[in-house]
Amino acid sequence: MRGFEELISGDAERDDRVQALGNAIARLRMTSTYYAANTQSRLVLGTGNRSEQLLGYFTKHGDGGCDLLPLANLYKTEVRALARHVGLPRRIVEKPSTAGLWAEQTDKEELGASYERIDAVLHYVVDRRYRAETVAEELDIPIETVWEVVNRHLETHHKRRLPATPGREVTE
Repeated sequence: MRGFEELISGDAERDDRVQALGNAIARLRMTSTYYAANTQSRLVLGTGNRSEQLLGYFTKHGDGGCDLLPLANLYKTEVRALARHVGLPRRIVEKPSTAGLWAEQTDKEELGASYERIDAVLHYVVDRRYRAETVAEELDIPIETVWEVVNRHLETHHKRRLPATPGREVTE
């Protein structure tokens, strides 16, 4: 059996394999979490926030699987502000965000922008329903950045819906 480093090194399929392995790790982690919760008659508390939900930046049946999502209506920047407000240590509040699926992975690198920028775009596009061009102008950022966030939101719509049932319309 090949090791992780060998699995992901040196070929054009590296990114796909890293993503697939990361998703498998997230699903195994959630399976373990549910096992522990079930043995103690507990519920699984999710840590997902509005930014991650709107971007589909979670693994289906992995970190997206939980019973309660108390932070789901807060953007990542709001979660950090809340953490500061309640007095969490600076090292925790300011730690770079990561899904923790492989060494040195960061959300910023994977998403292509900081949460400050992403949250602002999502707020204008999703909450206020501004056009992409208006958002780019309002925030003084490249239109390409706005479209990257918008496209990620649109392409991951399936993650925010219940599974389709053949012959029946799925409603939210």
